[in-house]
Amino acid sequence: MTVRWGIIGAGDIARKQTAPAIRDANGAELLAVHRQSMDAAQAFADEFGAAKAYDDVDALLADPDVDAVYISTPVYLHASQTIAAARAGKHVLVEKPMAMSSAECRQMIDACATHGVELMVCYYQRFNARHQKVRELVSAGDIGRVITATASMTTQNPPRAGAWRHDPALGGGGVVMDMGVHCFDTLRFILGEVKSVTALVDTSPGTPRWMTPPHCCSSSRVARMAWLWWPSRRRMWIPTWHIFLTFGAQEGRYGPRRCSQRIQQDHCAC
Repeated sequence: MTVRWGIIGAGDIARKQTAPAIRDANGAELLAVHRQSMDAAQAFADEFGAAKAYDDVDALLADPDVDAVYISTPVYLHASQTIAAARAGKHVLVEKPMAMSSAECRQMIDACATHGVELMVCYYQRFNARHQKVRELVSAGDIGRVITATASMTTQNPPRAGAWRHDPALGGGGVVMDMGVHCFDTLRFILGEVKSVTALVDTSPGTPRWMTPPHCCSSSRVARMAWLWWPSRRRMWIPTWHIFLTFGAQEGRYGPRRCSQRIQQDHCAC
């Protein structure tokens, strides 16, 4: 069976990541794309071989040939567009963060359940082969009992006109909503669900905003996260995580040009 996809909000992330993935995947076809401008939508469709272009979301959702949609619009539109897609009988893959609030998230979940369609949030780090292997090792206890874990993510995102991620009314919460969710989700995937939360926020004038909340996960594990938008225009992308155990340490670094992994089977560094 081939799943015929439509993209709602065919912007930068769709061009760099999702559209090529759909186009090249087995059992998937990029059928339709949506942008606010018909000229831009048609250009995107031509670039990736999609048969249809739309400048109206409702028109794409009314297309009976579309089976599923990928939603990559600004966050404030996620809930309404997901609910509309569910009502139209389309399966939904929605970009992170899922919505502007937990209440909107519940509405999206309820709508998709009511109309019998699948809903998934684009937390792609769960499908990273390294993360899956680390989860396997931690779950099996092969590298000791987890004591604490850390995750950090730094990406270049200087202030600029029209950047919706910098506007809480459009993006929902700045760097925490935009990048911090990957730290949350990856450590939840590896360590288990969160049991309790505390947070420390530094908002010193003239410095980047850091947040370093410790989270108590299952089995008395403690996870700490930190993230920031780097204000410089110099390109930067440095996601990192560390997991400390009683008999070893697992460290991972990944980026566009560098991937490395190591396991230290000696004494815990903590």
